[in-house]
Amino acid sequence: MDAHKTIQSIFHILGILVILGFLSLQAGSCLLLVTAMNAGDQETPAGRAAHDEHLFGDESAEASFLRVPILGVISAEPDESLFGWRRASLLERTEELIDHAIETESIAGLLVDIDSPGGAVDPSDVIYQRLRRYSAETGKPVIARMNGLAASGGYYVAMGASRILAHPTCLTGSIGVLIQSWNAAGLFDKLGVELVTLTSGPNKDLLNPGKPMSKEHRAIIQGIVDDAYASFIAAVAEGRSLDSSRVRALADGRIYTARQAKALGLIDAVGYEEELLDLLREAANAETVRVVEHRQALPLWDRLAESLEGHLAGTAAPAVRLERRLDSLAPAPGLYYLWPGF
Repeated sequence: MDAHKTIQSIFHILGILVILGFLSLQAGSCLLLVTAMNAGDQETPAGRAAHDEHLFGDESAEASFLRVPILGVISAEPDESLFGWRRASLLERTEELIDHAIETESIAGLLVDIDSPGGAVDPSDVIYQRLRRYSAETGKPVIARMNGLAASGGYYVAMGASRILAHPTCLTGSIGVLIQSWNAAGLFDKLGVELVTLTSGPNKDLLNPGKPMSKEHRAIIQGIVDDAYASFIAAVAEGRSLDSSRVRALADGRIYTARQAKALGLIDAVGYEEELLDLLREAANAETVRVVEHRQALPLWDRLAESLEGHLAGTAAPAVRLERRLDSLAPAPGLYYLWPGF
């Protein structure tokens, strides 16, 4: 066989492999789509409408508490799906659930379910204020459960509850504020690189990563941190009925175990689901209670996308976790009620 025919044969084989690969990809996509459609078809028509779904407690209960999950870093930034589609932020989802509870007469109160290292100051404060306003306007109780972690902003949010229970293994506290930024001035000097910044005033380039922080800049930033810290102290003092000086003594930024927090008056109880249900019964003055979760009505396309994401999440999850971890090491400039050690 001459060289020309050999090359032709190789290209024919490569062409066949490309076609087979394309067909396999299409078949796989079709299979995922069919699977997603089957998953959607398994739901009853009524199940596709927005509804409150029983989670735990007594099925036929006198009082229903709506679960309000505070999971992960507290932020007003929208989440992004694997396909790049925008999803509501944690703040938006929380406000939607509180609005639903206000509009639903059968909801006897809120269960704020926290597993969070905290996050940005503003959304943490907004959620805290919304919880307090819910109690004041409806007269209905708000109970907080701390799971594995309820630190800094996660603890701040819990101050909107009248009673707090933590799992025995929970880490909480970290009462404090931080502003974090990289400073690469030393590295730039070694590399012979200069970051040139023209400003309209001497304090316009606060936290400029290209030059050492001056005493004046440090004093300005520290003043902002101290002001936000005072708000945190006030929230804990009011929420836990503690003297401000007592709270300041505890609020040096350290974390506490659940039992330590209870002994210090930072929470009310340590336990699991049964102890939580006891708290809910007491708060609602009812013999039987249950916890429900609000399920939103989703269009067919969104349900298909969620199902497809579920199939692909296994391969993407490590990358997503790494990206979020890197984000936590260098958060965007701003004020944070955040425990950086999570």
